[in-house]
Amino acid sequence: MTLVLKGVRRGALTSPVRRSRRFCTRLLAMTRQIPNTSCRVAVIGAGAAGLVSLRELVKEGHKVIGFEQNPRPGGVWVYDTATDSDPLAARPDRRRVHSSMYRDLRTNLPRELMGFSDVPFTPAMLGAASMDARRFCSHSEVLAYLDLFAEMHQLHQYVQYSTQVLQVTPVIHSNGSGSHSSSNEAGIHFLSGNNSSSSSNSHPSNSTSNDDGAHSSSQQRPKWLIQTMHMGPEGLPQTQPHTQEFDAVVVANGHYNEPNLPVVEGADSWSGLQLHSHNYRIPEQFAGQTVVVVGASNSGEDVCREVAAVADQVVVAARSWKNPDWARDPRHFGHRNNISRRGMISRLHSDGRVEFQEGLPLPSADTIIYCTGYRYKFPFLEQHPATASLSGQQYVPGLYRHMFVPALGPILSFVGLPWKVVPFPQFELQAKLIARLLSGRASLPSVPDMEADVKAYYRNLQAHAVPLRQVHMQNELQWQYNDWLAAAAGPHVPRLPEWRQRMYMHTGANKRSHPEDYRDRLVQLCCIVLIVRFYHVGCGRLVSF
Repeated sequence: MTLVLKGVRRGALTSPVRRSRRFCTRLLAMTRQIPNTSCRVAVIGAGAAGLVSLRELVKEGHKVIGFEQNPRPGGVWVYDTATDSDPLAARPDRRRVHSSMYRDLRTNLPRELMGFSDVPFTPAMLGAASMDARRFCSHSEVLAYLDLFAEMHQLHQYVQYSTQVLQVTPVIHSNGSGSHSSSNEAGIHFLSGNNSSSSSNSHPSNSTSNDDGAHSSSQQRPKWLIQTMHMGPEGLPQTQPHTQEFDAVVVANGHYNEPNLPVVEGADSWSGLQLHSHNYRIPEQFAGQTVVVVGASNSGEDVCREVAAVADQVVVAARSWKNPDWARDPRHFGHRNNISRRGMISRLHSDGRVEFQEGLPLPSADTIIYCTGYRYKFPFLEQHPATASLSGQQYVPGLYRHMFVPALGPILSFVGLPWKVVPFPQFELQAKLIARLLSGRASLPSVPDMEADVKAYYRNLQAHAVPLRQVHMQNELQWQYNDWLAAAAGPHVPRLPEWRQRMYMHTGANKRSHPEDYRDRLVQLCCIVLIVRFYHVGCGRLVSF
């Protein structure tokens, strides 16, 4: 369907890709402003979060280096047929694969909703690089979009690819002498949070405020030593470790590569195949089987339907469901009517039997696929006592607004931790805030105020019986958070337009009502009109569907 916009010159619609790219280039130049302070910043990861962080930091005038362990950008959107050597991803000595992408994945959000503010995610924008024009497109289309974003903003020059970050260590220069204090003492000193005057104001670019909102600095300047190693095509080291010093570190390495596994009684002796969805790629290997899928969030919903196309039967086991009515519905579902629901697995038996907390047991099953989420893993932070506790759990403890350790302010920041969100636009707002904090054009509250905010947030979660694994889950709260990000970043950072929230809400309702085919149903006309108006005003061209 093509929507014709009134008042648009016919000639203005020619060469839409060329015109849109010229507009985006002009927009970038117009929004560039001279910052107060320039920092040397390391960005860990070159997926969507890392790329937009690089763009915002460069735009703000910082000196940046990005580190990406893969030979190309894209992060989680890079499909890899290889899997971990341990399908369950339980053995710490396993050969690891970063990607969790499966072959037939399609986005669960409309492409228009996913795009960054200055590069629309449309087939016309991608031009010949577009491989899937559907609104809910394949992972290859998202990867092509990220490639375009990196090329338009000339980001490759800032990234060291095939480079693994081994260690990130906090240090302090002693009174300008150039010597480092003990890294252990340094870390404990400026991470303790016991002395707000020394921790919050220890660096001009910390951009944390003292009691009267002014900035101050001391002779001690926290820095970061980052040790990296260049990796060969087989994942083997090609060079000796190399260490560089930075003023600040942005952690943007994603959180979909360290599987979280539930504790299930009898799992060690169960006779069938057990794997985590991190190592799921194609459904054909499960043809004719009885398969149990544990978890009913996005990956569980997708995987159960893919596998059901070839398996004899699929049982989804979960503690909760997107639609509460599903918990009480005993009917089979799916295109082949061979999927059913149960409660969580309560026990596995060596003869293949599976028992559930609710529902009839299975006399035997062939495979269990755990779609049970991931842990936040930052191995490069684990070797220093001041930062080790930030890694390895289902949430990152003690962060102010999902981004900052209060005593460190913006010199250690995280981009992309929240989930159940529209990710790319939120990454962009987080990156804008970090870039402006480091340049001094924005500021954070004092350390005590940030710590008090963190404590209040956790008290509220506890009062509403929200488990710690959902610390970073936002869903409808994302819009208020996004508005805060824009306001905290200061002038000239607009809020996300209202149509994004409206489209997100409609997509969620459509998904709950039509889980089998929501991706291929037409979006309501009002949402389409909003999208067309936004892209017409922003990029001066027609949008076709």
